[in-house]
Amino acid sequence: MNKYLKFYTAKKKNRVRFYFTFAVGMGIVDIPFTEIQAQVASFSSPSSQMEVYVTQQLSFGSFSNGTLGGEITISPQGILSVNGSIIIFPDVTPTPAIFEVKSTPNRIVHIILPTHATLTHSKGKANMTVTDFTSDKANNAFVTVRGNPFINPVNVGGKLKVQSSSINPPGKYTGTFSVIFAYE
Repeated sequence: MNKYLKFYTAKKKNRVRFYFTFAVGMGIVDIPFTEIQAQVASFSSPSSQMEVYVTQQLSFGSFSNGTLGGEITISPQGILSVNGSIIIFPDVTPTPAIFEVKSTPNRIVHIILPTHATLTHSKGKANMTVTDFTSDKANNAFVTVRGNPFINPVNVGGKLKVQSSSINPPGKYTGTFSVIFAYE
C-alpha cells in the first residue's frame, strides 16, 4: 500500500478526517507500516484544495513493561520520556506521527485531536490506552505558509499507559486514532 494519501477539501471549515493506525509492542517487536484509512468530508475546485500526506506513524517503540508498568510519552518533537518501571529497547526508535499539509498560503488550519485511543493486543488478551495527544502547533492551529511547495508539517505525539505484565502481557498492540484538519 502507498504510504502517502492525498485528499482535497475546501469551503469554510471543511474537515479532513484521518483514521491513523499505529502499533506498539513489548519485547522485541518489528513495527511495520500499517494500513491507514481516511475519510474526506468534502470536495471543491482546484484553486482551494488542501492535500494531506501521512509521512510517519506514531510509534512508542519496543519495550518491556517491567514489574509495574508506567507511561511512555512521545512529544511532537520526538522526545521520549518514560515513567515507572518500563524499559525501552533500542531496536525500534519511538517516533511522533507526521502529517504534511499542502494548501494555498494564508489559510487558517485547525487541528482537532482525539481525547484517547485504545490499543488491543494481537490475540485480544488486553488493552492499552493512549491519551494526551498533542501537536507541535500553538493552540492546535496554524496559518499555511507562502512559497512553493506550500508544505506545512504537523507533528503529533501522545502518552501510552502501560500496566504490569499480568494486565498487559507481551505482544503486539494496535489501534487507531483520528486527526481532523479543519480550515477556513
